[in-house]
Amino acid sequence: MSKKTHYSIGELSQICNVSKKALRFYDEKGLISSQRHDCNNYRVYTHDEMLNVLVLKYYKQMGFKLDEMKDFLTGNSANIPNFMGEAFDRKLAEIQKEQ
Repeated sequence: MSKKTHYSIGELSQICNVSKKALRFYDEKGLISSQRHDCNNYRVYTHDEMLNVLVLKYYKQMGFKLDEMKDFLTGNSANIPNFMGEAFDRKLAEIQKEQ
């Protein structure tokens, strides 16, 4: 059985349980990227982008902001493990404060 390598926006939406509108927004903000199909200009996503959507969904549920999520995905910090650890510690402190 071969693994599927490309997904339409509808397929990705259904697989990840994320709206098409959210996928377009993530694409627009540079959190995920799509390729455009030559004949109809439809968005096509790779398997890696599907995995990124699932990671974004997790970060969103944890309460992270879009800029933080983008940094996590793109690796814009010099030391990602420390950066992520600090971000999770900040988020945990926020949650504890709210309780």
